[in-house]
Amino acid sequence: MGKKKRAKKGGRAAASVDPAIVAEVAALEQAEDTAALAAVAADAAGGRPRRDLARKALHRLRQRGVEVPEARRAGPSAGDRVRMAAAQTEDVPTSRVTAPDGTGTAVVWLVRPGGRGGGLRVAQVVVSEKEGVEEIAIHRPSRSEWRRMWMDMGAESDVILAELPAWEVAAWLRPALNDDPASRQARQLVTELREMVASLPDPGDTPPPVYAALGEDVDDGEADGGEDMLDIVPLSTWIPDVPAMEGLLADLEEAEEGVIELTDQQKAERTDRLVDKHVNGWATAAVQARLRRRIEQTARVFAARGEEASARRLLAGVRAMARAETPSATPWIRALVSKWLAPAGAAALADEPGARNPAESLDPSGGDQ
Repeated sequence: MGKKKRAKKGGRAAASVDPAIVAEVAALEQAEDTAALAAVAADAAGGRPRRDLARKALHRLRQRGVEVPEARRAGPSAGDRVRMAAAQTEDVPTSRVTAPDGTGTAVVWLVRPGGRGGGLRVAQVVVSEKEGVEEIAIHRPSRSEWRRMWMDMGAESDVILAELPAWEVAAWLRPALNDDPASRQARQLVTELREMVASLPDPGDTPPPVYAALGEDVDDGEADGGEDMLDIVPLSTWIPDVPAMEGLLADLEEAEEGVIELTDQQKAERTDRLVDKHVNGWATAAVQARLRRRIEQTARVFAARGEEASARRLLAGVRAMARAETPSATPWIRALVSKWLAPAGAAALADEPGARNPAESLDPSGGDQ
């Protein structure tokens, strides 16, 4: 596609954010009140869109040479810090997670003590960023049974999988445990899962653990986020929300039928304008928040596997998204839509929208449910 044009400030990127918040942050930026902006960027109660706007304003001021104070974030409570330290030394096998697939679905295994004769209690959960808990089973294997399961799974599975501390896996699960499932049996399992999660420390509104694992700061560092990021598996199977993109296809078809003749450059420019319009309409603040969480989780999996280069490339994509004035100005988001529009890519994904559900490959069942 041809070279894209950046939308002006205050355009569609801010459309989904409360205008009062936009005005508040804009006034602070104009006054170069970096202390107030830093406070807004660290205010967990203000919501992610407000914090993201403040971070972008701080970045623009920093680029203009204005001195910006170091960001401060709320950390875990004193009690949770003690529990986190204790969790690092407990005699329990590590929990496990898969990297989220193209639909934002992952499988997690939260491992806690509590089985028969010193065995384990393992919650196997298929969790979706949109639907929450989709499937759940709770097993009580012995430790030797659990080790055998994972030796077999590791030899056979091609799913990207990592071992993480139980408190990190609990943090993955907390946002998905707000709603109750319909069936009584599922409600009982979710209640038990909530108890398992509640027994673990909550890190609070601290940066996701991947940044600490890589020794990086959330807002500083490389911010390329180019389209080559999509070469990383499993991102190679990601696609934009198809229903949201149907309008783009309709507009492209209408434009093709309504014009008698255009040069190649004019066609590219017309396509760019339509892609900008629909990308900015699709990638609302809520969608960007889901994408950010999904990428940070994927990066954490890679970091835990020792694949730090891939993890850093993914975090660069997060930074690029946060610093772009509009979603369509983020190279990898635009490339995601462009790839989907390509005839070969669209045909290949027509039968399989999104990556294969990892639960289909991983099912280490055993013990009582």
